[in-house]
Amino acid sequence: MHTYRRAFLAIIAMAALIASTAGVGTATAQSQGSNLELYQATVNAEQHQQLLEGGYDIASVEETADGYVVQVVLRPNEANRLNRDGFDFEVVRNADGLTAQQAAEQQKRRGFKVWRPWDGPAGLEQQIRSVPEEYQDIAELHTLGQSHEGRDILAIRVTSDVANVPLNERPAVLYQGTAHAREWIATEVTRRTMLHFLEGATNDPEVQDVLATTELWFIPVVNPDGYQYTFDHERLWRKNLRDNDGNGVIDSNDGVDLNRNFSEHWNYDEEGSSSQFTSQTYRGPAPMSEPETVANAAV
Repeated sequence: MHTYRRAFLAIIAMAALIASTAGVGTATAQSQGSNLELYQATVNAEQHQQLLEGGYDIASVEETADGYVVQVVLRPNEANRLNRDGFDFEVVRNADGLTAQQAAEQQKRRGFKVWRPWDGPAGLEQQIRSVPEEYQDIAELHTLGQSHEGRDILAIRVTSDVANVPLNERPAVLYQGTAHAREWIATEVTRRTMLHFLEGATNDPEVQDVLATTELWFIPVVNPDGYQYTFDHERLWRKNLRDNDGNGVIDSNDGVDLNRNFSEHWNYDEEGSSSQFTSQTYRGPAPMSEPETVANAAV
């Protein structure tokens, strides 16, 4: 498939860290969990640089008169080690005094609202597969590849008279979400953007003009293994499910940060990505080593 112009759409929000619902299905590899939690500290410029170079999973940064207020996803042993080195990390709690993990468990107990897992008869995979049935004239399903655990990586191609327009004939734009497993909001933004065009095709002249001259590609979930894992095992999991050490267990040694696995500037330095298995920004053993990255680049 031709390589198109890319318009990447991914929104990171605190809501994505704490929103949760019941998941179905299980990971192929056994899981041991990693007790990830969201921590916050005010750090100076040198400490901020230390976090960047250490490959830590920085969720947000705000520069203030007192320094940098950083929120970082850490395991307890990582937080303890950093605090011994002079940091002052504390667990982030919401207005009800709940940590991100506790808030996620509370929402899970209260039941499904907006979010849905990938697997199962009511899961997101089946919802995506049903789109061309409802919008036959403008929507077409494509399987771009399979994940480490064999889940299909699905894309929807949207354009007018889709069945009769060859691939590559019209300029294209790609919208993709959830390379980082826990960022559920990115899935919803991508899915709802797709629905905007699908539903507007019958009554919105601007949408009709776009679809008559352009094809739009939507990949709501680039990382279906990791996404499902956030429902089943670890809400704050970020990476895919590559078993880095080959021991058949998914734990803190495992996974690749898919956004750091592309060929462009791969292994450029240790700031912003890491060569260490345990890092949340581990770039993988080679550029484009991950099936999810290869599938995403195929569009």
